[in-house]
Amino acid sequence: MTGQQARNIATLPEARPERMSPQDSLARLAALHDEAEETAVLANLLGRIPYAAATLGTFTVITVLVAGVGASLAETVVWLLFAAGAVAALMRVYANAIRTPFERAALRNFHEDTKSVMLYAGFAWGAGAFLSLPVATSPIMLAVFAGGIVAVMALLTRDRALAIAFGLPATALPAAASILRPLAAGAAGLGLALATGFAVLVAAHVAILLARRSRGVPRLADLPLN
Repeated sequence: MTGQQARNIATLPEARPERMSPQDSLARLAALHDEAEETAVLANLLGRIPYAAATLGTFTVITVLVAGVGASLAETVVWLLFAAGAVAALMRVYANAIRTPFERAALRNFHEDTKSVMLYAGFAWGAGAFLSLPVATSPIMLAVFAGGIVAVMALLTRDRALAIAFGLPATALPAAASILRPLAAGAAGLGLALATGFAVLVAAHVAILLARRSRGVPRLADLPLN
């Protein structure tokens, strides 16, 4: 290589990385904003799970104290064990996720695990209508048993998927118990329990949507550039 060739190479302009267009920059910023918002929502949900677990356990004990022993002491104890298993499972997924409370992938896994646990918790709670509630349970008592816990758990989790996972079995099993066990509530209890539980789920769904809209901001990628 001659000296002239070396000088020509030295004077070549340096390659510069391609600059992103303003629209691409805003799109990237919007994606980062969405990721941060999702992480914040899931992290807040993680912090509320111990309260949901404590509420489920407390309501179970209160129900036994107020309603007394159902068909038999053994069946009531079985229901208490079901509920204790649900509480323990909720605390287990919380303990696993709290190690990395701000990692988006870990929080997503936590959310999926919690949906499964809440589904079991709903079945565990609903089983109390077969195992613990007295035969003389009235339609109003059955509706409170089905709808009250669904309302409280939806309020605590503030998550549509978790509320549905818990609420469907927690509503359907008491309604079925009014006919299959059967309870004194009968057909009236069936209808009232279903109506109460599903009304609570619809109300929770609407409340969650309204809360999201109230804190929402325009997507950065959709903002005008001038």
